[in-house]
Amino acid sequence: TVIVRGEVERPGEYPILADETRLLDVIELAGGLTDQASLSGSRIWHVQSDQNLMAREVERLDSLHYQLISRAEVNLIRDFRRTLRRDFIPVDFVELFGDDEEEVELNNIALFDSLVINIPKKVYHVLVIGAVEQPGYYDFQEDWKYKDYIKFAGGYLKEADKRNVRIMTYERSQFLLARNGLKIQSGDAIYIPEKWLPTFWSTFRMYLGIFLQTATIAILIITNT
Repeated sequence: TVIVRGEVERPGEYPILADETRLLDVIELAGGLTDQASLSGSRIWHVQSDQNLMAREVERLDSLHYQLISRAEVNLIRDFRRTLRRDFIPVDFVELFGDDEEEVELNNIALFDSLVINIPKKVYHVLVIGAVEQPGYYDFQEDWKYKDYIKFAGGYLKEADKRNVRIMTYERSQFLLARNGLKIQSGDAIYIPEKWLPTFWSTFRMYLGIFLQTATIAILIITNT
């Protein structure tokens, strides 16, 4: 069997004939795509028995807004997906539903057991979180760069670490360092960290260490003179 989930008319588990049933056959069994299906974000992966729990946890966390989950859980999504990505099956869903017959045939792969076919919903927003005046979801703008979204979110806070802004990509769940040429896609998240500010005790320990090292050198000099 294979699992079809997301933006199809009848998500669920479907029986197949291994190496005979094709991808389009199963999507048709599931009632076809909805008008909210994101072809560019669609993926197929093989889930082994020891990864089933992992896949369910990713699905649970994905259903929540990033504002409702902890930083640790965001990292968990990234790490889980990195593990699951090892078994991704290369299929281009845009080409699968395109007009080029050769590309359709190439991407209409024969299926085998324990596959997950995930068709996500189109998203039309970008999430800006971290050290900005007004964090939140903002409408996706085709030509905007990450700095445009930050400006629209009220700009950086004074403690923002502007050199280490990160982009969490929606389609591939990558955590990338923001660059001017990096294209922002609908569904991406822009994270602005705060600068590391030393606490009193960390500053005290640093200067104490310097003092002790200096004192030790001075004692050695005096002893040897």
